[in-house]
Amino acid sequence: MNFIGVDWGSSAFRAYLIAPSGQVVDRMNSSAGVKHCAGDQFAQMLQAQIGQWLEPNIQVYLSGMVTSKRGWVDTDYLSCPCSISDIAEHVLTSRELDADLRFLPGICQQAPWSDVMRGEELQMHGIAGQAERRLVLLPGTHSKWANLQEGRIERFATLMTGELYDLVLKHSLAGQLAEGEEPDIAAFENGVSEGLNTVTPVHHLFQARSRVLMKKLEPIQVAGFLSGFLIGNEIREGLDLIGRPELPALLVGNPDLVKLYSLAFEQCQIAVDIQPPDLAVSGFYKIHQSSIRSLD
Repeated sequence: MNFIGVDWGSSAFRAYLIAPSGQVVDRMNSSAGVKHCAGDQFAQMLQAQIGQWLEPNIQVYLSGMVTSKRGWVDTDYLSCPCSISDIAEHVLTSRELDADLRFLPGICQQAPWSDVMRGEELQMHGIAGQAERRLVLLPGTHSKWANLQEGRIERFATLMTGELYDLVLKHSLAGQLAEGEEPDIAAFENGVSEGLNTVTPVHHLFQARSRVLMKKLEPIQVAGFLSGFLIGNEIREGLDLIGRPELPALLVGNPDLVKLYSLAFEQCQIAVDIQPPDLAVSGFYKIHQSSIRSLD
C-alpha cells in the first residue's frame, strides 16, 4: 500500500505520495505553512492539500513545525546522537480523515550548546549510509550543520544566515541602498572572502552602506556582497562549531542556494558533494521501513 510523507514547515507544505518501493508516485508543494493554519484547522488543511491521495487506513507521516507547540501535535525532542530507528520508536499516532497519522519527533542537543531542529533531520537521515563521519549542511533561513556517522546525527548547530540576510537587506540601514536582490557573483565572492576572515562581523555589515556612499560598491552589488559575507561568516562559524571535514561536505537544499555555498566552500579549499534536494522522501521511506520492522 502507498504511504504519504508530509514535510510541513512554518511557511511551506511539501507532501509526497510514496510507493512501497520508495518511488514517488505524486507530490504537492504549496505555501500552506503552519503559520497560516489555526489550531483547529489542520485536518481541514491536510484534506485540502492531499485529499485526493487519502484512502482508508493509509499511513501519513508528518514532520516539521506541524509537530511543534504551534502545530497540530506537539511531539518531544529526541537527544543526539539520534538514528532513524530512534525516531520511528517515538512516533505519536492519531486517527483523522480515516487515515493513520504518525507525527514524528524533532531532535535536540543539550551540550555543548542548546539547539533544536524539526524536519531537517529527515533530510539528513535520507542520505545513504555513511560509515565515515561526514559534515552535512542544509543551507537556508536557519542553516543546519551536523556530523553524521553510521546513520546517526551526532552533533549539530543552527546558524540564522538566511534570516539575517533578509533582515539586513530589507529592514536595516545597512541594506537600504541596495538595488535588486540578484547576487552579483564578483561582489558575492568578495563578500565570502571577507566573511571568512573577519573577526568583527557586526561592524563589517555596515560596509554594505558605507562602501556605496564612498563609491566602492555599486548599489546593484549590495545584495551579492551581503549574501557572500554572511555565508562566508557562517562557514567560518560552522567549521569552528562542527569541525573541518576530512571528506567532501554534503550539501542538501535549493539548487540555487547550494550553488552559492559551493562557490564559498571553494574559497576554503573544501570539496563538496551535492545531494538530491528531495532527500526527505528517502527519510520518510526509511522511517516507514523501520516502522514495518518494529511491527514484525
